[in-house]
Amino acid sequence: SPAPALSNGFVTFGSFNNLAKITPKVLQVWAKILCAVPNSRLIVKCKPFCCDSVRQKFLSTLEQLGLESHRVDLVPLILLNHDHMQAYSLMDISLDTFPYAGTTTTCESLYMGVPCVTMGGLVHAHNVGVSLLTAVGLERLVAKTEDEYIRLAIELASDVASLSSLRMDLRNLMSKSALCNGSKFITGLESAYRDMWRGYCNGKVPSLKRMETIQNQTPQLTSLLSKDDPFGSIKENGFTLGPPRLLTSEENGGQSNQSSSSGQSK
Repeated sequence: SPAPALSNGFVTFGSFNNLAKITPKVLQVWAKILCAVPNSRLIVKCKPFCCDSVRQKFLSTLEQLGLESHRVDLVPLILLNHDHMQAYSLMDISLDTFPYAGTTTTCESLYMGVPCVTMGGLVHAHNVGVSLLTAVGLERLVAKTEDEYIRLAIELASDVASLSSLRMDLRNLMSKSALCNGSKFITGLESAYRDMWRGYCNGKVPSLKRMETIQNQTPQLTSLLSKDDPFGSIKENGFTLGPPRLLTSEENGGQSNQSSSSGQSK
């Protein structure tokens, strides 16, 4: 469907992320965006908004940041998935959370034609939105800083015609992207498993190297272990600091040494 801004006469920003992800810093950034886009509105949907005290606290926080409560719509849990997905028709632009980005909500947003503005960071949880948007060719909506995040959202809202055009194309872009290519994903996953197995067979076991590093860097660790067998507690938990032992064909599910050997080399 066309962007709701075409019929509403104003742009609606939104987020259906878990409330725990919407930190005070996120609200500060969102408030700056809404205050910079005249007559714009914000819709936020999550389970806790069924509680009046939670709603009032959320609205009060935004008012303290300069965003009037009458410009904010808070929606509680929607039971049916069909109705939940239809709720994306109420927003023009999805605002991602940070430093814990959305995953399912971002995919839903893109599938329903709602572009999302996200911000990259230093850890996986911060970069999920970056990965998803890059996969569908929307790298231009990935910010590196809070100021850039604000600028991208404002620029996206400033051209409603382009926003509506993107909305009409977005599901097709996503459907043709790597996000929806199950066979390619499985091929890559299988390749990663084979690489890990080859590394293990060649003695590359990150967990053991980490234990050795900790032992060398933290002498106090030795005193916490048994004097007779300093690595006793480690062995009791199924670990060994020796070189990894290659599994026999029977342990690896094979029928002969030859088949086991050939399986490891693939």
